[in-house]
Amino acid sequence: MKKVNLCIPILWLVAVIYLTVVYGNIPNQVGTHYGYQGMPDRYGAKSFLWSLPLIFMLVWVLITTLLHYLPRLERNMKGKNESQTTSHATEVLTTLIIVEVGAWIIFVTNVYYLSQGKSYLPPYLLTGMLSILLIYFIWLFVKRLMRARN
Repeated sequence: MKKVNLCIPILWLVAVIYLTVVYGNIPNQVGTHYGYQGMPDRYGAKSFLWSLPLIFMLVWVLITTLLHYLPRLERNMKGKNESQTTSHATEVLTTLIIVEVGAWIIFVTNVYYLSQGKSYLPPYLLTGMLSILLIYFIWLFVKRLMRARN
């Protein structure tokens, strides 16, 4: 899981390189927020696109750092056992990876469509990402219920 987590910065670097390559083809005004049907409902300057990889990399650095240091603090403060703390850290890391990869796919798809002159995101893409997150959260909930019964 840790090796997969280390691939996240590489994905965002690839996205920045791709954005650099197609930046000249992107219109000056781009959609900055999309509705459930994939149509933009807010617009901004195309320079806004540079901030998204930066924001997601900062989120990745923050959460990865917290996952590294917080389990130790939690063990020291609460006296929890190693397996419980590791299990929670793994769940948070998996959630981070799902969100980061989902955001990356949506970002790259958005940049691709913008470079083709389209301001649109496929609705199935947004629905698919949300469905994956929902299924994962339901699985986590069921897993915790099963753990609580034992």
